[in-house]
Amino acid sequence: MKVNMRDSGIARLIKRVARITWPRVGACLPGVLGRGLVVEDTVVSLTTYGPRLEAVDAAIFSILQGSVRPSKLILVVNEELPLSVAHRLQRFEKYGLEVLRSEDIGPHKKYHPVVERGLPAHVSLVTADDDIFYGRHWLRDLRNMHLAHPEDVICGWAKRIVIKNDAIAGYHDWVDVVGMEAATHHFAIGCAGTLYPPSMVAALKAAGKDFLRCCPRADDVWLHATAVRTGHRIRQVTRQFIHPIHLPGTQESALKVTNHLPDGNDKAIHATYTQEDVGRIVQSVALA
Repeated sequence: MKVNMRDSGIARLIKRVARITWPRVGACLPGVLGRGLVVEDTVVSLTTYGPRLEAVDAAIFSILQGSVRPSKLILVVNEELPLSVAHRLQRFEKYGLEVLRSEDIGPHKKYHPVVERGLPAHVSLVTADDDIFYGRHWLRDLRNMHLAHPEDVICGWAKRIVIKNDAIAGYHDWVDVVGMEAATHHFAIGCAGTLYPPSMVAALKAAGKDFLRCCPRADDVWLHATAVRTGHRIRQVTRQFIHPIHLPGTQESALKVTNHLPDGNDKAIHATYTQEDVGRIVQSVALA
């Protein structure tokens, strides 16, 4: 009996191992990095912690090997990097990597320390996850859509918020967006990457740390609520959402383990959105 290597467990294992080993080898080879077009109007930020520190260089490598790469890539951490990790990350510094220390504010470290410190007025912020291997044209596509729609939040994956009886339905009732139209009731899923235009960056800075009161473990909820309050619509970069490629061995400690429990996200949603926020979302659904 013939084994289809493309679909076999062995082939999948080889691909997963390659996602970890190739960045560590490739980062040492001349010419593998540094070929992409550097854009000065875009900064990428991500965070990592604990056991995921050992794999974060793979996510960073995937971003820096893109056809378009950011002028600066900021890794936010609240703990001392192990020497082995710090050594591997040093090779990325000449391509724009900066390690920024922050207090522990959970997943909000992904963006808030960068926003709080401040960005030039013309610079957009793209958030990424530490457990994803991003495609070669990931940043190019986000940025091109931003240039066409400069006031929208651009994401690789969005959910459509469902309304029942003039209230936000449970998170697990929401459905994936199909299409590239912008809407207030679209909700960006951060793992596939999200671009926040300069006006949204300014809004996040002005909003401060009120997320610690209502959604300390749900950064996507706070980011969307801020977009709703400031008139920023969410637009998916492709008609079908971009399914992220997860790095092996990172999902055991993923945030979704807690947020995707029966009421994990729902508690954060109910604590964060005001009646005025819900009204704007309901109106957006009605106009769709």
